[in-house]
Amino acid sequence: MRFNSDAIVWTDFGGVLTPSVSESFSAFARYVQIEPGELMRGMRAVSTRYGAEDVLAPLEAGHLDEREWAGELSAILDLPIAADALSGSWFTARPVNQIWLDVLYLIKGKGIRIGLLTNMPPGWASQWGQMVDPSLFDEVVISSKVGARKPDTRIFSLAAAVAGVPQESCILVDDLKANCVGAEAAGWTSVQYQDSPQATQKLTSLLGAAL
Repeated sequence: MRFNSDAIVWTDFGGVLTPSVSESFSAFARYVQIEPGELMRGMRAVSTRYGAEDVLAPLEAGHLDEREWAGELSAILDLPIAADALSGSWFTARPVNQIWLDVLYLIKGKGIRIGLLTNMPPGWASQWGQMVDPSLFDEVVISSKVGARKPDTRIFSLAAAVAGVPQESCILVDDLKANCVGAEAAGWTSVQYQDSPQATQKLTSLLGAAL
């Protein structure tokens, strides 16, 4: 499928513009000095309270802010976890994927819109905006602000509406297969990100333009 001039490429943040989620979790465990298995047990217990399988879903869907989440996690683990520990580990000294960032600027330079579509807790806007220039993005949709998170098809419908385009004009680049499946269920095209050259090659084919 080739896309026309109303196409918009939506990129994920964590795992695409930044290191993988597994690397981020390891950094969090080191930051709070808790054994990873024990930390994961606590995070799963919090998510279970909110009927979620994904350990960050209560945050990313906006059910809890980071302070509330840290308080619940502290109580479960019987260990003090600072209210900003998660964001502190997620953003301190985190490298940006400059190769992918350059690709996005190339796409934008060809007149194709760029969107940021990310599952992210409330209150993190100032942090991600210090890592990547927000002006790169023509549209920004953050799960905790809209009350839906990937892979729920609702967030893809909301994002397309925000961009003012039909679902079939949207391309999602995301590292998680479940999110790509959710996007395609909503009528989008997806590119499961493995690395920047692979994703760039796929987008070149879809957009019909050399990147």
